[in-house]
Amino acid sequence: MAKRKYVTLSILLLFFISSFAQNNTENIQRSNNKIVIGGTPYYVHIIKKGETLLALSKVYNVSKKVIAQENPEIFLGLQIGQALKIPVKQISDKKVRFVQSKKYFNHKVKKKQTLFYLSQKYHVSKEDIIALNPGVEYGLDINQIVKIPKKESIKSREKEKLKYSNIDTVNIYASSIKHKVLKKETLYSLSKKYNVSKEDIIAANPILIDGLKYGQVINIPTQLIPSLKSDMFIPEYDSIPESPYLNNEYYSFPDSAEINCEAYLHSKTFNIAVFLPFSLNENSKTYSIDSTEFDDFGKKIYKRKYFSPYYIYKPSINFIEFYEGLLIATDSLRNQGMSINLFTYDTKNDSININDILHQPKFADIDLIIGPIFNNKFEIVADFAHKNNINIVSPVMSNSDVLKQNSNFFQVFPSNKAQINLLTENMTQYSNDNLVLIHNNDSLQYEKNEYVKNKILSCFKDSFNLTDSLLQYNDSISSIDSVIDNIQFKEVVFADSINTIIHALRKDKNNIIVIPSNNQAFVSDLVTKLNYISVTLEYNIKLFGMNKWQRFNNIEPDYYYNLNLTIQSPFYIDYKKEKVKDFVLKYRDEYKSEPSQFAFHGFDVGYYFFNALFNYGKEFNSCINNYNINLLQTNYKFVKLYKDSGFENIAGTILNYNDKYYISVKE
Repeated sequence: MAKRKYVTLSILLLFFISSFAQNNTENIQRSNNKIVIGGTPYYVHIIKKGETLLALSKVYNVSKKVIAQENPEIFLGLQIGQALKIPVKQISDKKVRFVQSKKYFNHKVKKKQTLFYLSQKYHVSKEDIIALNPGVEYGLDINQIVKIPKKESIKSREKEKLKYSNIDTVNIYASSIKHKVLKKETLYSLSKKYNVSKEDIIAANPILIDGLKYGQVINIPTQLIPSLKSDMFIPEYDSIPESPYLNNEYYSFPDSAEINCEAYLHSKTFNIAVFLPFSLNENSKTYSIDSTEFDDFGKKIYKRKYFSPYYIYKPSINFIEFYEGLLIATDSLRNQGMSINLFTYDTKNDSININDILHQPKFADIDLIIGPIFNNKFEIVADFAHKNNINIVSPVMSNSDVLKQNSNFFQVFPSNKAQINLLTENMTQYSNDNLVLIHNNDSLQYEKNEYVKNKILSCFKDSFNLTDSLLQYNDSISSIDSVIDNIQFKEVVFADSINTIIHALRKDKNNIIVIPSNNQAFVSDLVTKLNYISVTLEYNIKLFGMNKWQRFNNIEPDYYYNLNLTIQSPFYIDYKKEKVKDFVLKYRDEYKSEPSQFAFHGFDVGYYFFNALFNYGKEFNSCINNYNINLLQTNYKFVKLYKDSGFENIAGTILNYNDKYYISVKE
């Protein structure tokens, strides 16, 4: 009901703003400035004194409804200096008649068609389509004309690219596998099968300049393991997968009285398997090949470039640190009397290698599995674990498909949706303040923005008073401002005008602003303007943002404190805690370096799940609801979506940037 009233308000305001305005079009000049957004051309029109929505619709020959849809902020009224984007009226199909080319043909976009759909339909890569249609990566519009490159053109371009590039096949890829080409296989089918681009396959096999042939044996480059730096540790997911999380309806665990969670004997030796991408082959290398120099005849000179004795292959560093933290947790529990056999495997980014490991005789007695890290390998091990009733932990990645289907699965990282839930629930104390949601109307973020909006409305449904006075509107244009002032929740689509934001704020109340974006450029611009509004124009503002903002390096830290920023973080290390200090000293003593966040994370994962084994045995799932233990940088809280699903951690920490320049913590 609250959402319906809000939408009704927007429509009513738009109607009255346009109905009571003057309709003089004589002094309005059509703009010559154009931009392209998502492949669609727009005029950029700057509002001048006396211009109205109706007059603009006539000048640009575009309906008021279309202008309003493209510029949702105008429900607050047209402002002098405000920039509107007005669609350039499309040429009729008869006039277009698809001017074909030797290099491409045209496609008219239909409802629900996406860039991925076009890529699959015409068997060309998304990158090739984007190259001919800059901007389509940001979304497609119905009836938009998209150029689709012809395969002959792509093949010719790939040959040309190889002809003029100096391809050095030494040490380009972390590893590769051999593949014998079967009948009807194509570069496209191989790229999908092995999850690598066609360009990478061609680069690894210069013989493919003449095309793929039946019976050929070619190299398939395996993807390099991404380097997860410590400051990029917490994954962010802008998409919001389907889930019953909106109302926090989780599966209810059986009463602890029905399950014996205290009668376990601690004498057993536990077998624990750990799968991590250590990249041992790369770390065993003592040199690389330097081919940057040429002799007097233009021929490449190949030199050995020897590594330092302390060289570590960069993509493996974080996982080595994770394992070091895990080992300290193992030692701590052994000192408490737990008997542990730790079996550690290098995944090598190789599915065949993982399958061979899983079928070793010792895996019949495994009690717990940690890893692998990446989803394409994790699913193989998770399937094995589920069939053999072994609990398995995903320490880094989220995998919604495994979560739904595998009752032995534990996902340590909270999903983006769970993080948003925790953040919005923390806002309920501000029910009497002026609440404003700001986004940039990015079509790729539509699902996320809608989820945040619905979640806020759900949390505040008993507190919001979206007044019915708007339905009893007295037709007096002078009362529009008073109606706006009575709204407790407002949604603002921000482009560049500061007036758009100011119109939604109130001087007589605290303004709670929520920005669900992770786009650094957009957030930086917006936070800078909000700081100006707060400090210079003296509006009381409290800002709610995303966890990823901690790693934005182009925003003045003072702005966060000035705006009382609140974010949700899955992990937070308090170095004043005795347990944290103790871990740091042990890590320094053992590894002669400072622990990274990955090391803390490795300790927490090991200490939590090894303790669960020690206290409740192999099938500790049933007792996890009653299990609570103090960790270094978080406290896990695992829930199930429904009876047969896996477990997801929904715990986190609320961090608040106080105006006295310190960060307070609320767990």
